[in-house]
Amino acid sequence: MMTEKRSNESRSRAEARQIIKQSVGTRQWAVNQEIVKHLQKQLLAHPLQQHPILMHMAEGRIDLDIQKIAHLEFAHAFSQPFTDLLLSAMLDTVELRAQQGPTGQMAARFLIGLNLLEELGFTLDPESNDDISTPYHSHYLELLKSIKALGISKEERDSYQPLAASLKIREMMQDARGNLLAELTCLTVSESLFPIFSGSWAESVQDSGGINIESGFHSIHVDDEDGNNIEDDHGGDAWHLLTQTLSAERSHEAEGLMNDWLNVITAYLDGIASHIPDCVTAR
Repeated sequence: MMTEKRSNESRSRAEARQIIKQSVGTRQWAVNQEIVKHLQKQLLAHPLQQHPILMHMAEGRIDLDIQKIAHLEFAHAFSQPFTDLLLSAMLDTVELRAQQGPTGQMAARFLIGLNLLEELGFTLDPESNDDISTPYHSHYLELLKSIKALGISKEERDSYQPLAASLKIREMMQDARGNLLAELTCLTVSESLFPIFSGSWAESVQDSGGINIESGFHSIHVDDEDGNNIEDDHGGDAWHLLTQTLSAERSHEAEGLMNDWLNVITAYLDGIASHIPDCVTAR
């Protein structure tokens, strides 16, 4: 359902997607869509979709100490390097110029830019004149506010040693730079998976940490009263951009990249879940 407050953004997003499709061409778009359908099946069939941590959150088994770990791990693995990945992907759309011309390249940058602006705290359609866009509402800074609200000091945050899987995720994001397909695969997997966990995580944080989720980081990534979720737009954009970038020659590369991301995110969640008593992981 489209709400009035996001109507301008939604129309702009739809326009950019249509321009991208036209830039790729009808025949090539159809070929790329078949590859994407295979990748979507790969993602949906992965055990990560039913990771045991979802059950643990639903059963209230994520206590305050585990919430602290989860937030610190998420900050290190995703929130800190994610903006860098978006910026790098915008630069690497230069790969599209040879086949799709400047229009295809700029349309891709436009869609990535919408995601980036929201990550940085910019709201395209504010609810009121008082709800201004500000860097203080950037997703990373909002996460830091939640970390502080959980009782974690700046010193504890800065000295925290993340799990091996979190270090690996960060490394993979850095290694993806310079390869648009690798960057967009990471973006697609991340934006498609996070909505599965974000709602349960928000409720779990409220129950165990006493944090008000009506505002701040955990209000950004959950469905609003009309059923909209910011990640629905970002996930749709990511799949659209991946379709734009793919080719039959690189289908196996994309499949391998997606498998790598699904496996390392599984290891990441397994690492967090291992702190839960009597935990059974996805492996």
